[in-house]
Formats: sequence, C-alpha cells, structure tokens
Amino acid sequence: MRRLAFIFLTVGAVAVVTQADTAVSLTIDASGGKKGLFQVDIFLEANINRGDDGGLYAELIYNRAFQENGGSTVGWEGIGNTALALTTTSPLSWALPRSVIPSLPSGSNSTLGFYNTGWMNQLPVVASWKYTASFWARSDTAFPAGSFIVIGLYDSTLSTAYATAKISAPLLTSEWAEYSVTLNPQVRASSSHNVLAIILPKVATQPQAWFNLISLFPPTFNNVPNGLRVDLAQALADIKPKYIRWPGGNDLEGLSIAQRFNWSATIGPLRYRPGRIGTWTGYATGGLGLMEICDWAESVNIKPLLGIYAGYSLDGSSVPNTTALDPFIQDALDELHFILDPPGSSKWSALRASYGRVLPYNLDTLEIGNEDNLGMGPSSYTYRFARFTEAITAEFPDHSFQFIATDSRTVVNPPAVDIHDYVVAKDFIREYNRYDSYPRNNTKIYALEYAVLAGDYVDPKSTSIFSPAEIHNRYVYPELRGSVAEFIYAMGMERNGDIVKGGAYAPLFHNAPLAANQLWIPDLISFNATVTVLSTSYWVQWLFGNSPIDTILRVNSTASQDPLYWSAGRKTASTYILKLANVKEIDITTSFSFNEVVPGIYHTTMWTLRAPAGYNNTVANTINNPNLIAPMISSLTNLTAKGSMVSGTLIVPGWSAVVLKISQNIFNG
Repeated sequence: MRRLAFIFLTVGAVAVVTQADTAVSLTIDASGGKKGLFQVDIFLEANINRGDDGGLYAELIYNRAFQENGGSTVGWEGIGNTALALTTTSPLSWALPRSVIPSLPSGSNSTLGFYNTGWMNQLPVVASWKYTASFWARSDTAFPAGSFIVIGLYDSTLSTAYATAKISAPLLTSEWAEYSVTLNPQVRASSSHNVLAIILPKVATQPQAWFNLISLFPPTFNNVPNGLRVDLAQALADIKPKYIRWPGGNDLEGLSIAQRFNWSATIGPLRYRPGRIGTWTGYATGGLGLMEICDWAESVNIKPLLGIYAGYSLDGSSVPNTTALDPFIQDALDELHFILDPPGSSKWSALRASYGRVLPYNLDTLEIGNEDNLGMGPSSYTYRFARFTEAITAEFPDHSFQFIATDSRTVVNPPAVDIHDYVVAKDFIREYNRYDSYPRNNTKIYALEYAVLAGDYVDPKSTSIFSPAEIHNRYVYPELRGSVAEFIYAMGMERNGDIVKGGAYAPLFHNAPLAANQLWIPDLISFNATVTVLSTSYWVQWLFGNSPIDTILRVNSTASQDPLYWSAGRKTASTYILKLANVKEIDITTSFSFNEVVPGIYHTTMWTLRAPAGYNNTVANTINNPNLIAPMISSLTNLTAKGSMVSGTLIVPGWSAVVLKISQNIFNG
C-alpha cells in the first residue's frame, strides 16, 4: 500500500461552508486555452546535507572503505582491546587502497573484533528485514580449521545480538575475495543506536587479516542491489516528476577542476569507485552513481536531466578556450555514448552491457554547467557553452537534445535557461505574474532551484548567506506560509507553461540528526535512520506533480489577485483543474464556473493544504512530528453540471493551497 493511503486524511464529501469574510467569483473558458506544460522536476545535489551517502543511497555503513578525513577509521571502534591499524600494503584496488587490520596486544584475553556505528551513529534494526552484509578480506596466514568469523547486528553495548551469521575463517587466503551473508533479525531494536560487528576467532598465534569495503544494505527500493532507501525513493516517485536533475549544482563543479564530478568513477564494481572529497561535506563514495540514478529513474517513469561538467569549478578556475578544453568535451561525449549508444555499437555500449544494462537509457535534456552566472563563470561561459553544445550536436546528429544554459547573459538566445531563486515568502507572492510578460523568443525556462528560505526576516541574496546568523534566521523545516508562497510562484510558472517548462525545489534532502549536516536549510525532505519528514513544501510539489495541465485556460475574476491567487487548466478533453491559494488569515468563498466543457456527468477530487486546528501559518512537519500537516482530500457536494457548464462553490481557508480536479465519469458497458 502506498504511503499516501496513510498520510491523507480522507474526509469524504464536504458540505460547503457559507460563512467567510470575502467572496470571489471565477469564470473559466474551457474550450480554448493556450498549450503549455509546466512539470515538476526534482534536483538531487547529492552531497549536500549528506543526502546521498547516509541518505538516499541505502548503504548503512559509514566510512566503509576508510576514506573519510583523508583516510581514517572514523565510525569504527575496536571491541575490547582490539586495535585498528590502516595499511596500504596489498591494496584491494587502486581505487580503494586502504584496508584495516584488527589486532590484540600479546597476551590479551579480549575479544578480537571491531564494529561500525552507522551514519550519524544510527543503524536501524527492523524485524523481518533481510540485510545484506558483506566485506572484502584477505589473510597472509591460515586460520585453523573449524574457526569462524562472525558478522552480526548488535545493540550499541554488544550485549544483545539481533542477527548473526558465520563465515568459515579458513576461506580467507592471500588473495582478496568478497564474503557476503544475509542477516534477518526477528525483533526490532528499541533504538537506532546499533552496530554491525565483525568478530574474529581467537587462536594462540593470531593470523593477520585485512578488511575493506565493509557494507550493510537493508531492503532497497525494488530490491535492487546497491540500491536506494525505500521510503526516500518512494517519496520522490510519489511526486511524479518528469526529470531528476543530477548531479547538478555545486557538486557537479567540485571544489576544483581536479575534484569535479567524474561520471566514469561512479560506474562499475564498487571496489573500482574511488569516490572524491565531498563538495559540501565529508567524502563522497560514488556508490550512488550514474547507473543507479538512471536505473531508478527509469523504474518510476522519470527521465534524467543530466548535468554536464563544463570546465569551471568553484575555486573560480576555468579551462581556457584552447585545446586544453578538448579532454573535458571528450569526457562529456564518452558519458553520452555510455548512456545512449545502441547495443553492440561501440566500446561504451559494450561496457554498459558488462555492467548489466544492454539497452540505452532515455536521455533528451542536458544542462551545460551550473550557475555560470556567478563568480568567474560568466567570463568564460560564452565559449564553454558553445564548444560543448556544438561538439555534442555534431557527435549525436540523430539526437535532438534540449540544451539548458545556466547564464542567459553570456549566451545569446539560448534554447533554454535555468533560473535559480532563493527568496523570502513575500517575494514569491509578488512574482506570481513574473513570467506573464516574459519575452517569447524561443528560449525556454527551467526553474531548477527555488525555495522560500524564510518568512520575511532574512536577505537570501546577502553576502552572509552561509554565516551562522543567516542560517539561524532561516526556516529549519519549510513552514506553511513559505510553502503557500511557493505554490503561488509555481502557479505563475504553470500559467506560463508555454515557456516555463519545469521547476524543482532545492535542496532535496537533509540528514537531520547532527548540526554538522545543517549545511543548507530548509530542505524538501528531512530524515534520520527511521523517520522521514515530508515537508509542507514537499506537499506543494506533490500537488503540482499529481495535477498537471497541458492547456492553460483563461480566468476572469470579480476581484484582483491578493489575497486569492489562481491557475486553471485542462489535462484532457474532460478533466479540468483549478488551483487556488489564499495568503491571508480570512477564509474566502470562491465560486467558479468552467464554460464550454464536454457535456457529461462529473465528479470532483479536492486537496487542501492548510494548518490543522490550533496552528497558524508557521506550522511545519518536523522530525518530532513528521505527519502534522498533509493535504486533506475531499469532494464538493454542490458541483453542478448543466450542458456545457460545470460550476460550484468552495471555501479557500486562510493561508492555504487548494487543488480541485473535475473529471468526467466514464461508464463502461
């Protein structure tokens, strides 16, 4: 059963309340309209707020290959007197050179073993879940016959074993090999502070054993190996976005050219993925790579919107307009060949097939660079955008890519441009009409990063945006007031869907337990090891993703916008959608009529995002109260369908967002 069945409050048919402080009448011409499809997208800038490793990527082990902090055992502890030493001798691979050797002092009676405390010192143990635990190991000396290595899930004190498995210790040889077991706990741990422990046999003369790439996966989305965390992946799929923009953002550019996103380091066996220093925090393993994203997106009917590294990084360095840019262009071409080449047509399609994917992926939209309107980017973006797009077009003449530029000032008439907006609530309310008078010059618009950061008391464009004081003034979690403002901004984009083709809230994820992960707030989805928080802004994205229109309808009103805002459209010949938002505390009685509809019998579905009783417009879903507010689903009792007109009346509560879907009943037989 899908998540929404538990979160929605189904109230059935709702009688319309007639008491309200003001009234508005809307008349919509359903016969004409303007073609235009604005669609919700999602943007995964993975490393920010530990949204990939420790988040969407289901791996539960922190620092599984000893890469954090420049190479360390952080996250790992020895059991008893066990010491943990890192070594680069006899490496597992060039990509993962460090391994750990556990050992005991001579004469010690301690257990020989070590354990991992999980991401953010949290590791959930859930009854009936089947965990896949694995590690790579080798030993220069033989363990005695009949001895075992025990791997298991324990509480933080190691006094309670939830699930264990044994691996024959003599199987370890001087050659690296992978060992894997299934752990199936029968009870749920009372807390998420648990560990994965590896315990070695005690023998008189202790053999040395090397360990690397120690991994623990819970059940994943669609049970895909090396896959995604179920609840987070499902929450994204439930939005029904068209695209996932990835890797995108600062994480694409990296801290320097050498530390840029490198697609080829995120494919193939995990032991050959070196990872890199995280652009935002820690070390990025690369476990959530190109194919993992493309496979998941395809499984839930989402297309990748691929960010192409375009020769500019966050330290302000640009690759010059010489042959020095050629290797970066070739790298982009190789990536596209890997994704798009038909089976058997190239070394790249053969490589893709060797990793389990024979058919090409469906890719039609590319963003060249990221925020090249900032920093030193504009001085070189003109030639960088031109050279990348020209080379890609020439290399793939049979593919009609939608190229998205990130700076419209230095690229003349780009085919599309990505506009980013981080504002306070009143700004998005004011910008409801922003795109009404935008030039129709064949440049499409994507708003692939937008969010309300606060109510009215912070300047998101100040130079101190990352300062502690600035962060302190922001929403920790999206609040209803800001989310209603985002709803209004999205309505303005939807009303101009002929040029505004998509939008994505940013950032996507926040791994909530530690302040160290509060790199950017607010965020669409917050989580810890066991709780997922779908914010009020998440529900705004969900409402748009689940009620798209492809024809924009003209609305005539008896009142000007403010405090009521609206958008109307048609999805099919007999499905009509009205979106409404109210930015004052008063309720507004709203009557509507869709004229020139297809005659028939109609039914309604209405979603209302509003504060629960006893709360105001600052209400938010939090880790401690994750399901406080969600859309309430209802239907109208007063809908009238006469001939070619459908009409009714509803109440738009104070500080709320409402979506009304009117669909024709279809009877078979």
